[in-house]
Amino acid sequence: MPSPVFIIVCSDVSQDRTTSRLSMFSLVERIEFVINDDTKFRERNGVRFSSSHPYKAVAVWLREEGDEEIEFEHEFCASTDTDSHAPMAPIADCQFRKEFHRANFILNADVLPTPPGTGTIWIESRLRRKGDQEWLMQRYPLHIELVSQSTPASAE
Repeated sequence: MPSPVFIIVCSDVSQDRTTSRLSMFSLVERIEFVINDDTKFRERNGVRFSSSHPYKAVAVWLREEGDEEIEFEHEFCASTDTDSHAPMAPIADCQFRKEFHRANFILNADVLPTPPGTGTIWIESRLRRKGDQEWLMQRYPLHIELVSQSTPASAE
């Protein structure tokens, strides 16, 4: 079974077309949300989402001996605790043809989880053999700071 190597959230990613080397820019550890009367939230699987700047998550898994021909499923999720996992993209089929398998995912502006208050959310990279129920998982913490701001009244 593959082993987790790392998961990172950053502002941008570049991959060299010749060498496949990956460069990650501006590691993201903290996000500040300004919340006002106009802020709209959506809930998905018990996790609240709101608009944010786009970010990218990069997860790398190491192929083990014998994994080459096995079909796996990969999923990126977000959670505010260990019990709720809100999918951030459809489950993707994958196979480990190379020693390292990298799964890239762009976090769209309207799908960043937002806790009910300042706290930590987790971006998760989950992997399992196709047909299995149990997931292997690696998690990346993001500190979310909610800043309240009143919407100014319109002038008449």
